[in-house]
Amino acid sequence: QADDDYKDKMGEKLTKMIQYTKTKKCLEATIVHYFEPNEKLEECEQCSNCVQQDKSYNMTQEAKMIISCIARMKQQESYSVIIQVLRGESTDYIKYKGYDQISTHGLMKGYTTSELSHLIDELRFKGFLNENDEILMCDTSIKKLLSNEVEVFTTPFKQKATEKVFINTVEGVDRVLFSQLVEVRKKLSDKLTIAPVSIFSDYTLEEFAKRKPASKQDMINIDGVGSYKLKHYCPAFLETIQNYKAKV
Repeated sequence: QADDDYKDKMGEKLTKMIQYTKTKKCLEATIVHYFEPNEKLEECEQCSNCVQQDKSYNMTQEAKMIISCIARMKQQESYSVIIQVLRGESTDYIKYKGYDQISTHGLMKGYTTSELSHLIDELRFKGFLNENDEILMCDTSIKKLLSNEVEVFTTPFKQKATEKVFINTVEGVDRVLFSQLVEVRKKLSDKLTIAPVSIFSDYTLEEFAKRKPASKQDMINIDGVGSYKLKHYCPAFLETIQNYKAKV
């Protein structure tokens, strides 16, 4: 058990290292955030990322929408589920939890997944949101934001072309592969006696079926995949994807 715990911790560190190489946030503050995850950070204004940033977009209104959604889900959900609800998706898990009935469901359906990720990252970076075991929670500092005492700015992020929102689906999904992945999830669910959505959501499986990742490193960058799931769940899905690609 000790060896497994050690490997899980090393896997989590590897994930964060890979994320660091791709971040557009302040490099110095990102390192501080690694050691103090809930520390409110300030940009150093000297690293290569800071020098290239143009934080001219006022995202205060979007921030309030995101915070409202998190609050209505009682601060009990992960990054990926929050984005799915804001975009108006209706996965089995969202329906099971009743999130398709709350007022913030589909509130930001005009935003792409990557745009919402950018906004949430900014709120985490500035300390308005905290993360604990992949669950996002509001910091007490949101009171100033909600009362209009402070504003939040970020780099311009809106894409020129508007991404179409497909409810309960991801565009370009290989449905044959998706059905196979659902079956793999069911077998794992039965074997481990846990709910299928606790393994991966429909959205994550759709991303697998769309991107067809060739390695664990590819899977790290897909919403819903953390270091624990990467080690314990992904191998079965990766094998299915590789076998499918070999036959096509």
